[in-house]
Amino acid sequence: MLKSIYVQICMWIEGVFATLGNLAVILWWTLLFKRQRKSRRKMNRVQSLLFCHLAFADLLMGVYLLFIGTYNEIWKGEYFLHDVEWRAGVKCKIAGAIATLSSEVSVMLLAAITADRMNTILFNFSARRISFKLAHVLCLFIWVIGFIMSFTPLLVPSYFNDKISGFNFYGCSTVCLSLQLSTDRPAGWEYSVAVFIGFNGAVFFFILVGYIAIFVKVRKSGRKVRKSSNNAESSLGKRVFFVILTDFCCWMPIMVLGVLSLMGKFNDPSVYICVGVFVLPVNSAINPVLYTFSSSQTINNIRSLRRKWLKDKGVIRLEGKYLFRKRKSDQSSSAVTTASTPLRTNDEAAGLQSEAKIYEPDKGPSSAERQMLVIAERQLLVKVDDEEKKSIMRLLLMTRSQP
Repeated sequence: MLKSIYVQICMWIEGVFATLGNLAVILWWTLLFKRQRKSRRKMNRVQSLLFCHLAFADLLMGVYLLFIGTYNEIWKGEYFLHDVEWRAGVKCKIAGAIATLSSEVSVMLLAAITADRMNTILFNFSARRISFKLAHVLCLFIWVIGFIMSFTPLLVPSYFNDKISGFNFYGCSTVCLSLQLSTDRPAGWEYSVAVFIGFNGAVFFFILVGYIAIFVKVRKSGRKVRKSSNNAESSLGKRVFFVILTDFCCWMPIMVLGVLSLMGKFNDPSVYICVGVFVLPVNSAINPVLYTFSSSQTINNIRSLRRKWLKDKGVIRLEGKYLFRKRKSDQSSSAVTTASTPLRTNDEAAGLQSEAKIYEPDKGPSSAERQMLVIAERQLLVKVDDEEKKSIMRLLLMTRSQP
C-alpha cells in the first residue's frame, strides 16, 4: 500500500498529532463552554463554536490516516494479495469519503473563521456580528455541503466508476483519495479539478487576502493609538504568516500538480500518494496549535484556570515562592489579603477566606504592605500546623526585613 518507509512514518506522526491535538481542542472548548457559558461574549462563543467544528473536521483526517496506516501494517509485504479486494471494497470507499469530508469542511470552516474576523476587525461591524444561533446554522450548512461533496461519488456510479479498471472514484488509488489528476484523465477527473483546484484555490486566495488585510488594518490602528505596539504587531504578523504558510503548503502543491497533469507535463502516481498522505493532512495536524493553543485568549484562559486552581488549593505565593498549602478536608481554601483589603479583628478573620486574593509575585509589596501581610498571616496561622507556622514565619520575617 505504502512502499516508502518515510511516508509511513510521516503518516503515523500526522495521524497521531491530528487525532490527539484535535481531541484536546474539543475537550478544551467544551470545558470553557461549561465554565463560562454566561460570561462569554458573543464573539468568543461564535469563534469557539467554529473552532470546535474545525477540530472535529480535522479529527476525521486523523482517523483516516490511522485507519490507512493500520491496514498498511496488517498487509505489510502481502498487500498485492488484497489490492483488488481493498480498492473495490466498502472500507476504501468510506475512508476516501471521510478524507474528502474532513478536507472540504475544514476548508470551508477556515473561510468562515476568516470572514468572521474580517467582519469584526477589518470592517468593524460590531452591530452585525454573527449570532450564536446563526453560527450553528452556518456550521450545519457547511457540514451538509461537505457530505454532499464527499459522498456524491458513491451515489452516482455511472459517472464516477472507471469503466476500464472497474474501480470506483476513491478506489483509483491505494490510499483511497479523490485526487484523480493525471494525464490519463480517469472517471471523475472533472470533479477533482473543480473541487481541489477551483474551489480550494478560491478559498486559499480569499484567506490570503483576508489575513493580509487584517494585518494591515491592525498595524495602522496600532500606530494611531500608540507607538509602542511593535510587540503586538510582531505577534500578529507571525500568526498571519504561519496561517498563510500552512495553507500554501497544504493546497498549492496539489493545485500545481493538478494543472501540470492536465497539461500533460506530469504523470507519477507515486507522487500523488505522497502528496495526498503527507501534504493534504498538514493543516489538520497544525490547526489545533495555530488557531487554539497559540491564541492569546487561550493562554489567558489557561493562566486564569491555573490561578483558580492555586486559589482553591490554598497555595500562597510570596516573592515568587510557594509558602504553604492550607487546605483541610473540612475547611475551604484561603489566601493572603493585599494592602487594599482592610485588616480585621480575630473574630472577623474567617472573612478573609472569602475576600482574600492570591498575591501576585511580579508586583513587589512595599514595607507597609509587608507589615500588614505579616499581621494578616498571623490571623490565619491559627489553623495551620506548628511546622508550617515556623517555616511561614521565617519566610515572612525574611521578606519583611528586606528594604
